[in-house]
Amino acid sequence: KAFDKLQEKRREQFEFSTKEDDYIIAIPESPSEIIVEGTSLHHCVGGYADSHSVGDTNIVFLRRKNIPFYTIEVGKHGGIRQIHGNNNCWLGLEPNAINFVAKWLKTKCISCAKNILLCTANLYWLTFYYC
Repeated sequence: KAFDKLQEKRREQFEFSTKEDDYIIAIPESPSEIIVEGTSLHHCVGGYADSHSVGDTNIVFLRRKNIPFYTIEVGKHGGIRQIHGNNNCWLGLEPNAINFVAKWLKTKCISCAKNILLCTANLYWLTFYYC
């Protein structure tokens, strides 16, 4: 029941779509969906399933036409910690998605460091050199 309450709160806090965009922000329906997301996008978000389940962090999905696209970690206190796509690529490689995420951030009053939103490194470890 505690997970269900968290999910209800997360839906209100994070879910987002617009009529003019092909993107949506969705929350995972279960911890196992987070594991599937990590496998699908070849990154480590599956390791966050337990932390998400107990409310220590929030995992949300950026979908393009309902297909896994990017995974977003929103910290317990509201700020974006990371945004990663396939093989840990950064959102800065997708200008249209940046605009959508910026709308989401503004609408939902979520903070995000500019370097997280705009970084163009292809691999996670490269961000220390390029961002």
